[in-house]
Amino acid sequence: MATTTHTAVLHSSASDEWGTPQGLFDELDAEHGPCTLDACASNGMAKVPNRYGLDHPDPARRDALAADWAADAAGGAVWCNPPYSRDLFPAFLAKAAETADAGTRVVLLFPSVKSGTKAFQECIARRVDAGRARVVFRPGRVSFVTPAGKTGPAPSPSLVVILEP
Repeated sequence: MATTTHTAVLHSSASDEWGTPQGLFDELDAEHGPCTLDACASNGMAKVPNRYGLDHPDPARRDALAADWAADAAGGAVWCNPPYSRDLFPAFLAKAAETADAGTRVVLLFPSVKSGTKAFQECIARRVDAGRARVVFRPGRVSFVTPAGKTGPAPSPSLVVILEP
């Protein structure tokens, strides 16, 4: 039986759990926050105490896509390092856009290769053209954190998207 290293898993779609490095979050929170809701984080990887996650002890906070991000952010910004999988990524971008339309800033981090997707074009690019979003391409590759605490560089550079209300 072959074993899978954390690097091999990081470069695959075997998991959607890639935690944002704390230093990167702190930088983005200082510039675009304060972020008062982490829209997609498992226990131990959340950037703020107020979070949604599949392992949340409150069943009502396990489905981020069914929740009201704007209300739960309580006047702050929403942080979201969304799942990158093909089936979830578009839904999280649509939810982020809906939240910005409801009057709440959303700060997203995801691979720059996702900028070519239909979801990016529909949910982000139109807002950039209208002056309601900014896209910042990060230099280098972010070293994400796995639930087991291992780190490894992303297979592609990342970008930060700030959706304005």
